[in-house]
Amino acid sequence: MQLSTLLLPLLALLTPTLAAELTLTIPSTSLLPNPNLLPPTTHATLLCPSGVLTARLSRQNTLHFPSVPAGSHLLSVYTRDYTFPPHRIDVSPSTPAHINAVQTFRGHEWGNLGPAAGNSSTGSLTLPVRPLARRDFYQRREGFSVLSVFKNPMILMALFSGALIFGMPYLMENMDEETRAEFEEAQKKGPLAGMTGGGDTANAIQNFDFASWMAGKSTSTGTESPKAAAGGSTGAAKSLR
Repeated sequence: MQLSTLLLPLLALLTPTLAAELTLTIPSTSLLPNPNLLPPTTHATLLCPSGVLTARLSRQNTLHFPSVPAGSHLLSVYTRDYTFPPHRIDVSPSTPAHINAVQTFRGHEWGNLGPAAGNSSTGSLTLPVRPLARRDFYQRREGFSVLSVFKNPMILMALFSGALIFGMPYLMENMDEETRAEFEEAQKKGPLAGMTGGGDTANAIQNFDFASWMAGKSTSTGTESPKAAAGGSTGAAKSLR
């Protein structure tokens, strides 16, 4: 009689601690059609004020916490190929314990609660957890695309320059006489007139020496001024003397 009287307070203290039971299930979804393919390293952790509880994945695709203490806990599910959302698990100290599960967010305040995930007043809760996304450890190599070549500005400039060089003679031949005369007159007055010497613009563009132009050299026309010729002959006579 005295022994039973002493054990009653101890049982009263242990009952709230062992009352809460949490079971996680992983249902089949479009992202995870077959949960049986999850690796055996899949596990869940329950971060409690007194420590960390761990549950391993069973053959029934469940993770079982047989004894959850009263308080607020952080539930996390870890696996190799998928990411799961964290949950906040609140267990009341009453008998039977009331369990409330809501989705939470990492990096936010603990009081910032997400959508409700489940609750139970019987001291036992079965909570389905679903993956958010699939983890990709490898970057896919992009294939060759012809459109990516034509999107390059340098390629577009080269194509435009080639079309201008090779298409200008044909464009000039197909012009009527009046339009061609007006075009040539406008070219003689344009900025390219000094570079082409007033000649045919199409031929001048094809025969244009870009290296000489960058070096500051000008093409000789075969005629020299009288002063330049006289200066050249005088210099030659002085050198002979």
